[in-house]
Amino acid sequence: MFWALLILENRVVMFPGSKVVGNVHVGNNVVIAANSVVINDIPNNCIVGGIPARILSEDSSIFFIGRNNVVF
Repeated sequence: MFWALLILENRVVMFPGSKVVGNVHVGNNVVIAANSVVINDIPNNCIVGGIPARILSEDSSIFFIGRNNVVF
């Protein structure tokens, strides 16, 4: 049997079709683009996308407004 540890921190947005595979830690305020496959750890405040997912931007603040509101 295979066990994988997935850690999703606060305010992670995963768009439809995105997948997280294996032992991965996804930081705070991360946006994962549609149809992306995340296989590596993602640091805080990043936008990632692609297959395999890579960092597209290190500033995800444009997606998060206020304390609990998410704006797309």
